Amino acid sequence: MSYEMILRAGELKDGMEVTKITGEKVYIVKREIKVHAFDKSQKGRTITAGEGTVFLVPARGTCSDITAFPSEKKLKVKMSLDELHEFVIEEEGEIGQ
Repeated sequence: MSYEMILRAGELKDGMEVTKITGEKVYIVKREIKVHAFDKSQKGRTITAGEGTVFLVPARGTCSDITAFPSEKKLKVKMSLDELHEFVIEEEGEIGQ
């Protein structure tokens, strides 16, 4: 069984699969994107999302459409009961720090 929750993008962990609230396209939440150089003699780059922003990277298909998404806006995430429990425990730990 899975549960659908609507949470602020900034509350989601990197690697979580999400959709926009009214959408169906699946994205992966990321805070860093690595761009690898074609020529191994060149150094690749890491792009870090600015404060208040996360990246939404398409989970399937082409990765050419990466979106910078405000961390205060909400996204829909599906979690199993175990994933939900782990998420709540982690959030409680962060709140208590």
